[in-house]
Amino acid sequence: MVGIGTKEINFNDYSQTFCSLLGNDNNGESCGLSYTGAFHFAGSTNVFCGKFGQTDVIGVHLDMWKGTLSFYKNGQRLGTAKNGLVGKSWYPMVCSTAARSSMRLVQAVSYPSSLQFMCCTVLRKNIPVEKNVLTALPFPPGLKNYLNDRLSWLLGSQVDPTSNIPCYNKGTQTLLTIKGKLYSTEDGEKSKEV
Repeated sequence: MVGIGTKEINFNDYSQTFCSLLGNDNNGESCGLSYTGAFHFAGSTNVFCGKFGQTDVIGVHLDMWKGTLSFYKNGQRLGTAKNGLVGKSWYPMVCSTAARSSMRLVQAVSYPSSLQFMCCTVLRKNIPVEKNVLTALPFPPGLKNYLNDRLSWLLGSQVDPTSNIPCYNKGTQTLLTIKGKLYSTEDGEKSKEV
């Protein structure tokens, strides 16, 4: 399960229970997306998307300017799961009820809204995702270096060339990408990543 929560969530309430932790609190201090595709918030559960599994890359976009929480699966936007999140400090959270499972944080970025950021977002949308904006357009050297130092996560190629999974980075104000990994054994072999 991937999502967000505040410092006010009380983890001790769940120390003796086997449940999807995020979104189980009735006071709305956490919310999350389960591998089943269900979105949990304030004790309620709604079907949000299809299931995801071992090889899927789940993106979480918390836009504090708009107060929205959106999810991505393998680079494809699934939609906005929650609105009205302005006014609290939210933090990325993950949990799992599956034995021997793990998750890996691939990238976390926080960037304040500004005219510069919005202009760079427009540039990113108009250049193909496999291309680096900084090499596709003729920037002056000083500006190119400045943008590369601060916004390479947004302006660089959005396709991960080292992965066999089509993983796209989304140029957004706050981005959290989680890749789930499960371990299995086959016929008494040592545990291996699948």
